[in-house]
Amino acid sequence: MPRVLILLTLCFLLSCQKTSSDKTIITGQIINPNQNFLVLTDRENFSDTIFLDEKGEFTYELELLEEKIFHFKHSPEIQLIYLKPNDSITLHLNTIDFDGSLAFGGDSSRENNLLINLFLDFSKDHDILFKHHQYDVNNFFSTSDSIQNTYLDLVREKNKNRLWSDFFISYVENSIQYHIHNLNENFIFLSKREANKFEDVEQQMIDSQREQYDFNSGNSYWDLSYLKFLDTYSKNLAIDECIYREVESSICQRINTVEHLISRRNVVAEIISNPFLKKYLMKRFLTLEITYADTNEKIENALDASNQYDLLQSDVEFLQRLAGFHEKFVVGNTVSKVEFNDVLGDIKTLEPHLDKPTIVHTWSAYSDSNIKRRLPRMNRLRTNYPDIDIIGLNIDYKQHRLWRSKVIEYELNPELELQVQPNPEYEDLYIYYINKLFFICPTGKVRDRKLLIFDDQIESSILELINNNHTYM
Repeated sequence: MPRVLILLTLCFLLSCQKTSSDKTIITGQIINPNQNFLVLTDRENFSDTIFLDEKGEFTYELELLEEKIFHFKHSPEIQLIYLKPNDSITLHLNTIDFDGSLAFGGDSSRENNLLINLFLDFSKDHDILFKHHQYDVNNFFSTSDSIQNTYLDLVREKNKNRLWSDFFISYVENSIQYHIHNLNENFIFLSKREANKFEDVEQQMIDSQREQYDFNSGNSYWDLSYLKFLDTYSKNLAIDECIYREVESSICQRINTVEHLISRRNVVAEIISNPFLKKYLMKRFLTLEITYADTNEKIENALDASNQYDLLQSDVEFLQRLAGFHEKFVVGNTVSKVEFNDVLGDIKTLEPHLDKPTIVHTWSAYSDSNIKRRLPRMNRLRTNYPDIDIIGLNIDYKQHRLWRSKVIEYELNPELELQVQPNPEYEDLYIYYINKLFFICPTGKVRDRKLLIFDDQIESSILELINNNHTYM
């Protein structure tokens, strides 16, 4: 159904449902839902679960005293929704194209459709980074300034009748600015990785640009553009902080190492004042530290560090449970007898593949874009390294039918595809292992597990695995 027709239909349904209630009403439908609920939260003081009926539809009411931007989460996706007191608003989306299909109708539909359209446009802007080597710092900053002005002009044009609140305009303008900051920081990261350092004049320009950053704007803490910017900025500063701690430079520059993540924690702890955001980020970094840890000592260090940040007891218990799960997969542990399911639902292990070195790569069937990005790399590696078995391990809990359908749709070799067994104790942990690589020796022991599928160090690590086939462990 065309998007315009969807919106007209939703607006008609909303007009039929709207009452004189003083509550804010949200209605909607999720096509092809991944689960039977979504979560609405402001990330600080409010969170509630909204259940879907058998058609994927829902109706929800809340008492709202002031306008606010909420997150709504339908795993594994997350998006924003703007609400005002006494709003009646509806949303419609299809999980096959979560962001691209999201459409709003009702009272604040213009504001919400602007937010989602900006999000989609922001994503396209990152294409410029593929050509980052064509720019110097001055040219890139000028280009990003031009992009920012284009967005600001668009917002002013759409609000020429001044129907939007000062709160909403301020939020959108901040979001645009953080998006531009994020583009600049991504450019800095990519350029510095290739050139190692900037000329003095370029570094002065970067320092001047960074002086404009506001890390503690009250209504922007949970904006998606802000979170992405903070992620990239902390990644950049963590490299220098890590080197300052006298860690080897090559390790500091690999963002999926425990050493780099420790520096991310140190950087963020210094610049963020909001206690909710700080705890959220500390839990996130500690979670990553555990899942990237290749020794029991690093796992224990992460658990010890969790005591520094006044985390919620539930978060501490989560980290402890994750640590217990992850200990099974540190370097040196044997995983040859761990049980998985094949596409027929039968129990299988890695043992049939261990007559030669093996790589296990984890993936989710929920994201078609991720699958399409992953497949060419896996196919190329399998062609270039026929002496290694490359096994796909699907991590989607209790989603055997979905996984099997993707194996068929993308013509994956069922002999090289496995799925984690449904275990309620670990239901919420599997997602933290998406896109990871596990290098397994013929002895069945884990040899290396620091890489992601899209890392550019994969081939050098494969060659090392082959060369050490008969001498390691």
